[in-house]
This record gives sequence, structure tokens and C-alpha cells, in this order.
Amino acid sequence: LKTTPARQSLCESMDVLMQSLREMKRSVSGMFVTDKVTAQIVQVFDSTIKTLRTAVSRGGDAETASESATWLKDLSYFAAVAKQGVFADFSPKLAYPRLMAGRSSLTDVLKILWNDRKAVGLVSATIFVPRAGGSMDSIYTEIKLGLPQERTRVIGPFIAPWVTSTPILHHPSKELINVFSYPSDDDREEGDESNSESRTSLWQDAVSRAVALAAATSKGGMLVLATSYTDIKALEARLSPVLKNRLIVQQKGIALAKLKETYEQIHAKGWRPVWLATGSAWRGLDLSEGNKTPPEEDMLLSDLVILRAPWNTNQSLTHAARRAYSNGSAEIAETAFQLRQGIGRLIRRCGLLHRRIWLLDGRLWSPKHARTRALLAVIANYKTAEFTKDSISSMEPKFEARAHSKK
Repeated sequence: LKTTPARQSLCESMDVLMQSLREMKRSVSGMFVTDKVTAQIVQVFDSTIKTLRTAVSRGGDAETASESATWLKDLSYFAAVAKQGVFADFSPKLAYPRLMAGRSSLTDVLKILWNDRKAVGLVSATIFVPRAGGSMDSIYTEIKLGLPQERTRVIGPFIAPWVTSTPILHHPSKELINVFSYPSDDDREEGDESNSESRTSLWQDAVSRAVALAAATSKGGMLVLATSYTDIKALEARLSPVLKNRLIVQQKGIALAKLKETYEQIHAKGWRPVWLATGSAWRGLDLSEGNKTPPEEDMLLSDLVILRAPWNTNQSLTHAARRAYSNGSAEIAETAFQLRQGIGRLIRRCGLLHRRIWLLDGRLWSPKHARTRALLAVIANYKTAEFTKDSISSMEPKFEARAHSKK
């Protein structure tokens, strides 16, 4: 936008706010801040709010006035709710601050619900999740829901045998574990950003070939669950030349119901759709034909691909509190919960045939990633099969030929 006195004033105000927050980074990053620091943050916000009110009252160009008013509204709201609690962290590269204010726990609110009922039954397929040591229990769910311990009775888990016996779970062989391990910040040496980007690109190449292998040999449609739009965009660039009209790509702003409708239309044409999805597709999405088709003929979704374990996908304030106080165990439990939700998209009823899960995250089998290995408890009862480097290489030409023949 064109530089004006009003815009310059806005930019200077936000720069002061940014610098003031960055000066607190050493003492507050990745944690709930103390009441004293919260008061300091609110003081900084109040100072910025005062400056913005002055800028708004002076008028100026319409764009700057609108942006100043938006900042004024957001900062005023934040300052008002900050007394309930503030969580602060900073981006790893550019140290951009992120602040969340509000309740760090819903226990008191949920207590009202539980106390208002003589008895409550809670039924779900994902109540039990593994802890850091790998054992499965319901403690994490009980904590999330603020259940009164003196009234809680746990029964189960009850898992129908066909849930785990129906599909075959495919995962990288030992020779592929490293290349299928998503490069995390823990793996990157300081100042090694370019190498990290190269490793990420190699990982994207690897998972794209695995998706191609699954798409070439699937009996029906396929759902590919990603944890970010960045991964989806990378796979789209690699797979669209060969999958062509079979490929459905989720984009921000497009309703899940609309994408599901497109998926079903492609399936009706016999093209075996491949859907790159994220977000709410991990939970609640039902891609089965239900009672319209006998289970042994239902091929709406035959293959489920999970690119990597859904670490750090819960960005709520309440989970930030659990993560800050649990020494990592809450994140393991939450990731296991999300992973079980994702796997649950495939097997929706008894009698299904030709079902396959492709769990591509090599970190689950890597000695270097002990935290991720705890998730193996989620898949302990599934039949498994390894895919090798040779199987991916040998299938890729056949995949291209089949894809072009569907044009």
C-alpha cells in the first residue's frame, strides 16, 4: 500500500509491539506465562491500543483506517481475556510471536455438566490411547473431559475382531525407514535450513511414489490423509501428471461435503478416485456405500494412506496447557488419538474386502525417534506387510501406463 503518515504510524506501532514481545522470548516461549509477565504483555498491548486509537481518530486512507480498526478490535479483545491465562511461543526461524489467551482448562465448565446428570455414558472407538510407555488406557480422555474420578468407571476396550483383521497395513521396509522419516526440527543442525529443505523434498518424492504404488494396485477409491496443505500441494505437483482425473485435491475454503460429492462422482465413473485431504477429513468422514451395496462389493474406499503421524495438529489453548505441563506425554496421547481417528476412516462395517492401510511415516520404526515409536501400540493388532524400494520402482511405470489408459 502507498506510504502515508497514518500507515507509517500503524507500522511503527506494530513494530514496537513486535519488538516488545520478542524481548520476552527467552522467558516465555512455549509456556503459559506467569501473572507478572501477563501483566507486562497487557501493558504493552494497552500502549499499542492507545496509539491505534489516536491513529484511527485522525482518519487517513481507507485501507490503513480499516487495518488499524481491525488491530484495535483484536488487541482490545486479547487484553480483556488475557487475565484467564496467556500461552506464548515463537516461530523457530523468524521469531514471530504467537499469543493465545483464554481458559487453559475446561474442567470447571465440564464439571457443571457432569454434576447436573445422575449418570452419563461415554462411548467412542478412540477412548483408549497409548501412553509414553506404549500401554493403552483411558486416562488421557478422562483428563480432557474433566471426568470426576470418584464417579468414573471404565469398561473395555471392546474392539470387534474384523476391525483389525480386515485390512492389511503396509509400511516402509527397513531400507526405506530413513527416507520415509519426515525431517523434523530435531533432525536439523543449526544453520542447516537448505539441507532440511532438500530432505523434505526427498521425503515428498518418496511418499509420492508410495501413493502412486497404492493407486496403481487399489481395488477402489483411496483417501490420502495429510497434516498440512504444504504436503498436499507437493503431492499434487508430483501426482497430477499421472493420476489426472482421478485426483481430488483439498483446498482451503472448499467444504468437505462438496469434495466428498466429487469423490463419489468419480467413483461412479469407475476411475478409482484418489483424494488428498487434511483437517476434518481425519475424523467423521464416512466413505462407505452403507446398506446400498453388499460389503464385499463396496469399493468406494479400499485404500487409506497416512503420510505422517499427526504431531502438533491440535493447536487449541487447552491442549497447549496439557502439553506444557505433561513433559511430552499429552502430545503422544493426542497424536495417538488423532491417528486412531484417521485409521478409523477405512473400516466402517463387517464383511469388507481388499482393504489396505498405508502408514508411510518411517519414524514409527526408526530407533532415532523413540517418541514416535510409542504410536506402534495403535497398530499392534493389525496384519502388516512391508513395501520395498524395488516394489515402488517396479510399479511406477505400470502405474503411469494405467493412469494414461484411463484418460
